[in-house]
Amino acid sequence: MTDRTMYDSTNMDAIPLDAQIVAGYPHAFPTDYARFPHALQVKIDQHGNHADDCHVADVETGAISVSTIRQWVQSWHLLHPAGLAAVNGFFAKPTVYCSESNLPSVRAALVGQLYYVWVAHWDEPPTVISGTSAHQYASPSSSPPSGGDYDVSVVYDVGWGVAVVPPPSWQAQALAQAQELQADAAALVTLLEAHQ
Repeated sequence: MTDRTMYDSTNMDAIPLDAQIVAGYPHAFPTDYARFPHALQVKIDQHGNHADDCHVADVETGAISVSTIRQWVQSWHLLHPAGLAAVNGFFAKPTVYCSESNLPSVRAALVGQLYYVWVAHWDEPPTVISGTSAHQYASPSSSPPSGGDYDVSVVYDVGWGVAVVPPPSWQAQALAQAQELQADAAALVTLLEAHQ
């Protein structure tokens, strides 16, 4: 899998229709993911209280703080022990978005936690920043500009949001094992009846 391009915006109508990955803010701004039926659809939490259905925590001024990000990541893992599905994808771990300048503080706050990093750093072409999965490199007001009312990122982690099947729940695993035992028991009964 090669690098993928992601667009995020508070105005999803501005995102190109052929986007591979679209990210929106469903609990803060109107989001119309229906325009992108074939894209990986990512949900961003700006408030810190939507680990239940969001894939990304937005750590920046006016959104989630460094002091509360650990709680968000821990809540996400408690709510989604097998990962969280996304339309056209799946996340095995939560993602934390932050600026490159804030990255050391975020990493310090999340020592021992499992998470992806989506980092913002304005450069063209975008460079791979060690320990990150995605790199936001252009916005409407950055240099270089994004070319529209959206931010542009490159996703270079092949495991980030890929369309994989999550592992079955413990209930599904238990049922499958019980069905196997039932089939084995029935075969044993048949064998014993044949040798009476």
